[in-house]
This record gives sequence, structure tokens and C-alpha cells, in this order.
Amino acid sequence: MDIAQQVPQHPRVRDVLADQCQRLFFEYLETFDENEKKTMIDELSQPQRSTVLINYRHLSNFNDRLSRVIQDEYYRLLPSLSRGLKQFFREHIPKIAIEAEKLERFKRTVLNDKELYVAFSDVQMRYKLRNLNTSKMGMLIRITGQVIRTYPVHPELVSATFICSDCQMVCPDVEQQFRFTQPLMCRNPVCNNRSHFALDLTRSRFVDFQKVRIQESQSELPHGNIPRCLDIIMRNECVEQAKPGDRCDFIGTLIVLPDVSQLSMPGVRSESAQRTQGADDKGYSAEGVRGLKALGVRDLTYHLAFLACHITPAEQTTVATLLSSDSKKKRIESMMSDKYLFENLRTSLFPTIYGNDEIK
Repeated sequence: MDIAQQVPQHPRVRDVLADQCQRLFFEYLETFDENEKKTMIDELSQPQRSTVLINYRHLSNFNDRLSRVIQDEYYRLLPSLSRGLKQFFREHIPKIAIEAEKLERFKRTVLNDKELYVAFSDVQMRYKLRNLNTSKMGMLIRITGQVIRTYPVHPELVSATFICSDCQMVCPDVEQQFRFTQPLMCRNPVCNNRSHFALDLTRSRFVDFQKVRIQESQSELPHGNIPRCLDIIMRNECVEQAKPGDRCDFIGTLIVLPDVSQLSMPGVRSESAQRTQGADDKGYSAEGVRGLKALGVRDLTYHLAFLACHITPAEQTTVATLLSSDSKKKRIESMMSDKYLFENLRTSLFPTIYGNDEIK
């Protein structure tokens, strides 16, 4: 009997909810008319485009249950939505009336070589930066903040292919969890390799990556508090869309990132301090085997970040918005007709300070 057949294989568990959402999302894409399908094909045919923007309110009108599930489990369902998008193009491309040359180029460049992504716009669920916590992780939400710092754009490894150094077995599609992640073990049943792997750059997938930092706007800041900051992770078409000083709306999900930089910081390493009293005096330790923690290895900590799929400029308060209400408009007109307008403005400034009318 073959040795590979003697090793028990663990079957992969299918995500039933993700499969159902993929099917319903495929049915939603089928409701698009011919012009909308041609527009998506023209946009995805461009080398720098790989994301299809979906109106969340339009999706909610089609299937409210699907939209609520996507909002609650966005990060979990994101790969299944991308698979449903690619399945839609594979089945409906021959039915769309486009040129044969453009059709072949789309099949060759998009369906075979390019990874497609789904982004959402017009999301109504909005949270303040101060109200973000772990209960919002994985949900499709919208936040608003002012960009205070941007970082350079660089490639990010999102799906890696490794080659086992012992048996040359190929381990494809290893998802990277925002850090360099190797396979736990070789996929060859007769190979026990757990640490010696080589990265195959030609078969790995990279995307554009940029990180920006935002903080609370002054209108949302409670009195006497310091503005809170949050790191925004942007990929693909979202990069280079926000500049320092811009006030933007970010649509995406709250995630946690491993704080790898803490492992290389200088200083005293953290190590276990729980020792049995009197054990060292006898020449031995009564604590037993503690593993790497007892040797002083630092624990890996995490911090919150926001993975954005769509960015739009935030609505600014202008004169037009101030005059949108009839009552406000009438009040401003009455102030303009008041002949004591400047005197009233002067007395309203610093009412607790007497005099100094010229300075006011």
C-alpha cells in the first residue's frame, strides 16, 4: 500500500454562508443591463483597474437579506464575492455584444491573469473614530476623518506560492495575514517539513499597498479630549487618492494588524517572572518546562486598523448648505437688514470682558 494513502487527510470545510452569498451576488449581477456590463468590461480591461464598484443601496433594493449579511460579515464574504464576480464574467462574456478582439483581450488579461475585487459605495452605517472597537471588526461600515500623514506606495504580497526545500512540493495560494506567512507544514503527506520553504515570486500575487493615518475632525471631538488617530490600509485603485489635509469618507472594515515592529524594538525583553520561592536556592527550578516565553521571547501584540475599499471626499459645510434651510435663510436676511449688526457682533464677542470695543 502507498504510504501517502496511510496518512489521514483532513477534508476542507465549506463555508455554506459564503457559497449562498456568492450565488445571490451572481444573481444580482445578472440584473445589470447591457450598457452597465459593457462599462464594467471597459474599466476592467485597463491594466490599472481591477475593482468593480457596487452601489450598496441598489444591492439592498434587490435583496435586503443579502445586503445585511454582507454588512455584518463583509471581511469573511469578500473572497466569495470576488469569485462570484469572476464567475459572472466567465458565463456572460460570450452573451455580451462586443468586438471579438476586445473579447479575446478581456479573456486573456482579466479572466486568466487578473484578480478581481468588489468595492461598495453609498454605505449608510457611519461610525465615529472614538466609537470603533472590536465589536465592529469585519463589518462593512463608513468612517470620516482628516488625513494627517501618508506613506509611500509599495507592493504587498497577498497570496504566496512556496516550494518545499525538502521534497520540492509546490504550496500555492498561501494567504498572507498582513505579515510574511509561511505554510504551517508541507502539503506532501509523507513530508514533515515545517520551516524550510522558498518563495516563488513568479507564481505569487502582489497588489499596490498604501497606509495613511487619519484623526478625528474638530466637529466630532469632545471638549477637552485629544483627537484619536487610526491607520487606513488602502489597496489597488484606492492608493494615492488621499492627501494630507483632506477630509474623506472611508468605506471598508475594521481589522487587527500584528504589531511586528514591537518585536525588534530595543529594550529589556519580557520574560516570565513567576518563579517558585526557594527553588533557585536549591539549585533547580520547580516551575517545569515553560517553552519560549520563559526564555524572554516577546509576545506578538496587535492594533486596530481600517481596510478601505472605497474613498470619497467628505461633505464640507459651505454657504450653500447653511442656506439650505428656509428658517436659517430668513434669519441671515434679517441680520443683514439690521443697522446695528456690527454693534451686536461686537457685544457678542467675549461678553465677560468689559470695554475694549475697538479691539473687539
